[in-house]
Amino acid sequence: MEKAIIMVFIGLPIYNVITDYFLNLPAEIYSSFFVVLILSIFAVIMGNQMKKADPLKKPNTMVFIGETIADGIEKFLVSMGGNRVKYLTPYFIALAMYIPVSFITGIFGLPSPINYYGVPLLFATASFVLIHITAIRYQKWGYFKRFTAPFAIFLPVNLLTFFAPIVSLSFRMFGNALAGTIILGLIYWGTGNATELLLNLLGLQNFNFLGPFITPVFHAYFDLFGALIQTLVFLSLSVLFISAEIPSENN
Repeated sequence: MEKAIIMVFIGLPIYNVITDYFLNLPAEIYSSFFVVLILSIFAVIMGNQMKKADPLKKPNTMVFIGETIADGIEKFLVSMGGNRVKYLTPYFIALAMYIPVSFITGIFGLPSPINYYGVPLLFATASFVLIHITAIRYQKWGYFKRFTAPFAIFLPVNLLTFFAPIVSLSFRMFGNALAGTIILGLIYWGTGNATELLLNLLGLQNFNFLGPFITPVFHAYFDLFGALIQTLVFLSLSVLFISAEIPSENN
C-alpha cells in the first residue's frame, strides 16, 4: 500500500496504481469476488421471483428455496438467542450462503477464500462489531462496566479478553479450512509420486490416476462436511456472543 501511495506522488496515473494493486491480489481474493458475484446473481434472481410470487398459489422452486432459507435462519436465531436477535437475519443469511460456497470452491479447482486469513477475519470482525453494537443498544452506559469488572485493576486483562471473539471466530474457521487444504495437497502429492514411480517402472507416460479415486472422499469431508460444520459453528458462536449482551426478555 505504501508503494502505491509513493507511485501516485511521483506522477504515475492513479488508474495504473489501482490496476497494479488489483492484479496482484492473492488468488483467494479473486475466488471471493467470484463467489460474491455468483451469490449476488442468485440473490437478484430469487428476489425478483419472490416479488412476482402470488401468495395464494404454490411457490415455484426459487421462491420455495428463498422462503426456506429465510425461515430456517430466522428460526435458528430465535432458538439460539430469542426474538430480540431476529433483526440480524439478513446478516446471518449472507453468512450461511457465503461460507459454505467458499469452502466448496476447492472441489472445482479454485482456491478457497477461507484459506486467506483476511476473509474469516473480516467476518469475525463484523460479528464482533455487532456484538458490541447490541451491547451498547441494550446496556447503554452500563456497557463500559465490563472493562473494570470486578475491580479497576483488572482493566488490562479485560482489554486483552475484549478481542477474544475475533480470535476465536476467525482462527477456528481459518485453521480448519487451511488444514483441509494442506491434507488434500499432501494426498495429491503422495498419489502423484506413487503413480510416477509405478508408471516409470512400466515405461508409461506419467499421470496421477490414483488421485481421482482417493481424493473425492477427502474433498467430501473437508469441503462439503467441513463447510456445513464450520458454517454452523460460526453462526452459533456469533449469535451466542450477541445474545449474551441482551438482557433477558423477562426483564
